[in-house]
Amino acid sequence: MIKKIVAMGVLVAMYIGIAITINRFEYTQLHSDLFSRWYATRMLLTEGRSLYDNVNTLEVSEIVGDLLIREQASFFYPAHLLIITAPLSLFPFPIANFIWLICIQFFYVFGLWIFAQDLGWPRNSNGIAILLVLASIFIPHFQHTIYGQFNTIGLFSLALTYYSLRRQHYFLSGLWLVGLTIKPQGTLVTLAFFLLWALLNRRWNMLAGFGTIWGGIWLIAEILMPGWVIQFLTHIQGYSSIGYKLSSVLDQIWNPYQIVTITLLVGSLVLFWKNRHSQPTDAGFIGCVGLGVMVSSLTIPIIGMLHSVLWPAAVILIMGTLAKYHLLWARYVLNGILFLYFVGYVLYVYGLLTVYGMHIAYGELIYKTVAPLLMMPIFVWLAIYHEPIEMNTS
Repeated sequence: MIKKIVAMGVLVAMYIGIAITINRFEYTQLHSDLFSRWYATRMLLTEGRSLYDNVNTLEVSEIVGDLLIREQASFFYPAHLLIITAPLSLFPFPIANFIWLICIQFFYVFGLWIFAQDLGWPRNSNGIAILLVLASIFIPHFQHTIYGQFNTIGLFSLALTYYSLRRQHYFLSGLWLVGLTIKPQGTLVTLAFFLLWALLNRRWNMLAGFGTIWGGIWLIAEILMPGWVIQFLTHIQGYSSIGYKLSSVLDQIWNPYQIVTITLLVGSLVLFWKNRHSQPTDAGFIGCVGLGVMVSSLTIPIIGMLHSVLWPAAVILIMGTLAKYHLLWARYVLNGILFLYFVGYVLYVYGLLTVYGMHIAYGELIYKTVAPLLMMPIFVWLAIYHEPIEMNTS
């Protein structure tokens, strides 16, 4: 107990230290993903200005004074994000950003801890400590924290959803599912699997939980900004002008007429159907959860590699399942994952020391492209051969 209290104290101190350090610099404050959302929310609550008003974009661009940001300063989120930004907008931005930086680190580390406890991997406290250290210095996590992104909400919600399902708390699991809709690009297919599984297994409590929380936050957003849905749908049409060529990982490799995307989505649906009656503790169910994350990341256009903060959770799903059935394979897979992790680091540092900007390209090559392409077949295997296989302890 004392060790856990000490470890908790160290984690909290680390969160606070990182938040203080990042928050000291005006550049990182203004380039935080939170800033333009905080600003638009503050204008909504103080002046009644729509979240999607182009005046917000212009004013944020002037404050930041950055040509790149000028094309990214809009509120490209559904208004139910107000459940997060409205409370934060009550504070001056430096304080709001400080609170937010602590929260997103909490979501990340404790989401991973929940997965580790549920999957039983790593098997001991030392292993969990090593996992959390490596996850904390994971390059996409560094970037995610520095720029105050929203992706770790999805990881935390995924962990809590799975935690609740394993304990048959179906209504509660439905409530947690709403976190997958905050920034859904990396978890959209997994969300579809959960809802399909609940429907086919008549887990009405789970669907009721999801419907209740979704209806509640929609109502809150509607009260604060009536008619937000139509405004959002109109505003999101301008997303294509943000200054990037939006394309999925598959589009950048080979995907004529979206053939590969359609194949992966149809294949995922087939495997979801195959495992429709599996239980959350089954390898098939776990395979479908992880497959959904991989397929989402490969088929949906996503800027950058910040959604890769989900990969440590995917590793826990893989290792926690393989370690129960085939220790030798688990060791091979773990060695491969660690190799890829450090190759990404080496290439990232090499890019920083040679041609600036290449570090991002190298990082995205390894973490955004190669990693999900290699993990996806493992989840497919788990989803297909979901029956327990003979234990091998060699």
